[in-house]
Amino acid sequence: MPHVRKFKTKDLIFIDTVGRSQNNLELLKDIKQFISSVKVDETFLVLNSTSSLKTMLDIAEKFELFNYNGLIFTKLDESVSFGNLLNLSSTIEVPIKFLTNGQTIPDDIIAADSDFVANLVISGKLNR
Repeated sequence: MPHVRKFKTKDLIFIDTVGRSQNNLELLKDIKQFISSVKVDETFLVLNSTSSLKTMLDIAEKFELFNYNGLIFTKLDESVSFGNLLNLSSTIEVPIKFLTNGQTIPDDIIAADSDFVANLVISGKLNR
């Protein structure tokens, strides 16, 4: 894939696919084919932290075809509670790897260490 080759000297490359509904299997298969054309070390499922647990579980199940091995939760700055992050992670047994707090990527990406996530869930506040 020519667009990825220009970043070969970088330590980390995020490939952001176009958001697709978990209910459109044909478009998910197209994304899977695209991802298969690139050698990737890790695949993350990106979820909106303001979604309900039921919606997150549905998305996680339907995106299993990507064999993701980590979760990224976005829009922490828009969320009012954070327990669903842990509920989803523990239910599907996939670790939370990153969180985002704003619209400026990569500046607003936060590594999801266990102390930070625990404090987020317990306090209900995004202290950065």
